[in-house]
Amino acid sequence: MKPFQSMTVNTKSLSFTLVWTAFGLVVLTAVWLAYIGIQISSAGHRFTAQALKAPDVDQYRKALRLEQLSAPKGVGFNSEKAARDASVAQIFEWIAEFENGRASDRLKKLKPALSGVVFGGIAERIGMRAGDEVVSVNGAAVDSVLAVYDMLDQRGEQTVQLVIRRQGRLFSASLAAPAGERINAENSGMLFNVPKGLNVVGKSQVASLAAQFDTRFMLLVPPEWRRQYQTSLAVIAHELLAYIDSQRDLVEGDPGFIRIDQMLSWHHDAFTSAIEQHVENTRAASASQLAALGSFGDAIIGLIAALALFFVAFWFHNRSVLGLTDD
Repeated sequence: MKPFQSMTVNTKSLSFTLVWTAFGLVVLTAVWLAYIGIQISSAGHRFTAQALKAPDVDQYRKALRLEQLSAPKGVGFNSEKAARDASVAQIFEWIAEFENGRASDRLKKLKPALSGVVFGGIAERIGMRAGDEVVSVNGAAVDSVLAVYDMLDQRGEQTVQLVIRRQGRLFSASLAAPAGERINAENSGMLFNVPKGLNVVGKSQVASLAAQFDTRFMLLVPPEWRRQYQTSLAVIAHELLAYIDSQRDLVEGDPGFIRIDQMLSWHHDAFTSAIEQHVENTRAASASQLAALGSFGDAIIGLIAALALFFVAFWFHNRSVLGLTDD
């Protein structure tokens, strides 16, 4: 073989090697690009799939060690539907129904005899004392603590007339609330021997409790999360109604006893923690997506460079072949 022919053959071999090397680079960068595309898709899915996990009754039972409370049949039935548009007032109506439902049977059996009076309260100021028995409220006879509470709640008046029995003698007494207030079971100042932890929540108290809730809890939640916060609490409040029967024989301190104030605090802490976790997860997903997009740009540049190299190598190879043929 002549020197010129040997050189041409070597050039052809070199150009052939360059073409396949460049082609291999094109394939590798294409695979890299496809891999980055999958990462972008996955990161985008993680980003859009981020959803706040709101606390629920099962979490509450576990957190407060109430696992011994078995979930009644049908618990949670329609709770999400009922809670969707529930107002704060509706939430506390459900809470009142729960409190009153578990307390009613026992309060019906308690005679309306005072176990004491609130120091400095309305009842003490008019001279009522332990041992006094309420006989009637605004002319209507009462025979139980529940009946007294119901009458005070139904009336919702600033002044309430009572008939009291003391050591066998009857006398009248008048409870007068401060200006702008109405007499109810909570502010009357009369104390009865009610089992610990049982409460009666009157209709007049629901609005007051809802207002307190707004101040103590709702206003501490970022505005964009308040609707979901309210709905989450509404679901739990609605589901608690299914536990009324399980609470009828329990008092505060018994295993499984549900304290509403404790539940409200737990829900607030759990929900705000869920917000923090959600924000952190969203940031991580966003950072992952941005990193994937950056890598995608690098992959595009790499693919363009590999294609350019391939075309140059292909052009060089063709020149080599043509040169050999011409000879």
